[in-house]
Amino acid sequence: MAAKKADDDPQNPLGAAISKDQISQLVDQFYDRVWAHPRLGPIFSTRLDGDRAAHLARMKQFWESVLLRTGVYHGRPVPKHKALTEAKSSDFAHWLSLFHETANEVFEPHNAKLVTQTAERIAESLWLAMFGSVGESPPPWLKGPDYLKRISNEKTGVSAQ
Repeated sequence: MAAKKADDDPQNPLGAAISKDQISQLVDQFYDRVWAHPRLGPIFSTRLDGDRAAHLARMKQFWESVLLRTGVYHGRPVPKHKALTEAKSSDFAHWLSLFHETANEVFEPHNAKLVTQTAERIAESLWLAMFGSVGESPPPWLKGPDYLKRISNEKTGVSAQ
């Protein structure tokens, strides 16, 4: 009988050793940075009306549902984000930058890459819902630093191995 691979585990769909404790740490550290950010902090502070703890709890459920497939999150993120009329397209670049920094501190490199790629896909979906139009491509920075490095290398003829 063949050994079960980590990739086949439905409770850990990314095939990585990612724990609820790490997700909690990611969310706490990431939102500390968001609240301290000169552009993002005021948006979150105004919208959450001082209920930071409830937002953190919701975000932990969200990321557990996404990364571990727990099914504990039952929200609707697209309408919530579309209601952020003060948000700008470029805010996603700040958000992703802070997320990448935090994920790279919390997770081992392989797991950080899996988590940040997931965040990039989510950011792209939200960006398209908020700012996209038919036939429009999202900005390349939504694909994250690895994508930008690969595109840059393709333009210069450098192999990105």
